[in-house]
Amino acid sequence: YSCYIISNQPNNEPALFQEDTHNYYNGGFTGAYYTSLFHRPLILSTIVSVDAWEKGWGKLQAKMAAMTVLKQSERTKFSVGFFGMSLYHSVPIFPVIAFWYRFSNPNWNLDLTPPSQMYLRYQINFHRVSIGTTMGTDNFYAQTSLVGAPSVCYFSEVVMKPEVQYEYIINRHFYLTAHIGLSMVLKSALYNKNRKDVEPTNENGERTKAPILEQDRSPVPFINVGLSYSLFK
Repeated sequence: YSCYIISNQPNNEPALFQEDTHNYYNGGFTGAYYTSLFHRPLILSTIVSVDAWEKGWGKLQAKMAAMTVLKQSERTKFSVGFFGMSLYHSVPIFPVIAFWYRFSNPNWNLDLTPPSQMYLRYQINFHRVSIGTTMGTDNFYAQTSLVGAPSVCYFSEVVMKPEVQYEYIINRHFYLTAHIGLSMVLKSALYNKNRKDVEPTNENGERTKAPILEQDRSPVPFINVGLSYSLFK
């Protein structure tokens, strides 16, 4: 569950959204299958989920991934694979590379899965400090006041977040996390609810469809504090 509060500018311009508060729900099931390929570990996973908002259901979506470990040792782990999603004119397939390396000082390690996350980590006892960046999305459905736009739209914002992260293991089940950093927009746009226009280019590298509206904003600082509970040790 996510809640977004948007402050419309009171300068007599048409408001982008009819309401200031937007609730977004997403839930589903995840399945994973572990096998081997050419005598190497292979992990196949699928996520089937559906999203919604306070005024109705959204869309059913599937995500699929396959990862195989090419090298694994006490200090190095290197994996490759692919990730695909539904809901678009064609299923986007993205290559995935994951690299983990522990330095000669065992308290330091490098954790890279570009572009989703890239971290340099330092861990001692129950404390871990990380410096790096993550990439993620913020999404919600909304009614808009734009002339010519559909009554219900889908807002999506892709952000890059350089940050400093602190994690603390309180006990066997509870974990404390704190993040401080900067939120920078890579792409922010308003789409049709069916998301069929989320297709930036065709096979020739030409844009075939465009969103209803694209926007930009300045980078903004953020701070996030969380408490997690694990059922397992």
